[in-house]
Amino acid sequence: MKKLFGFVAAAVLTVTSGFALDMGLGGKLDIGYATGAAYVDVGNGISGYADMSGFELYPALVIAPDKTAFEGKPFDLTFEASLDMIFGSSDYYDGYKVTVITPGISVLYNYHFENSDSEFLQKLTPYAGVNIGVPIQKSTFSVTTVEPEYKYDEYLDKNVPTGNSKNVDKDYSGTKIGLGMGFVAGASYAITEKIDANVEMGYNFLSLHDFFIRGGAMYRFK
Repeated sequence: MKKLFGFVAAAVLTVTSGFALDMGLGGKLDIGYATGAAYVDVGNGISGYADMSGFELYPALVIAPDKTAFEGKPFDLTFEASLDMIFGSSDYYDGYKVTVITPGISVLYNYHFENSDSEFLQKLTPYAGVNIGVPIQKSTFSVTTVEPEYKYDEYLDKNVPTGNSKNVDKDYSGTKIGLGMGFVAGASYAITEKIDANVEMGYNFLSLHDFFIRGGAMYRFK
């Protein structure tokens, strides 16, 4: 886990190094639902993509450099350093669970209606962007097999079949690290000067394939 936070910290430094301290900072926390396919690689010949769906938790540091707020233009660019987490399972495979932790960076294009006569539109900010991350997929898989029962035969001095069978659960697990990219689009609404509510949706691909919809809030530190 320390390596994950180290990756995010390094990404934040990379994004902000050219902007000095002339930037706004905020903390964002969204919750939502993700569905798609995660890569399973648990050994014993069990590998490939398997469907999954589940709860998503998305904490992020929002970075708004002054240099990307183009003077006289109704748009700007912001960045998010995130640690996206999905806790999923499968409807088709009993005993299959997957946890995906993705440290990543997003670049968002935001449009502002600052000159609108509508107070509602002035507080509304639609946005869209792209992201790149490193999905770390931890999969566990349980397979039930039917195996014959044996008993020890003293006369033959070995185990022999009894003619009965039993169900045996075999558990497999594995971790897959890859590269992911995706798209996101949404809108935020300024509830106060410090707090925005937001809702967004998007799609990730490459190592992890998932569609997500989530919502939450952002608090401006600066």
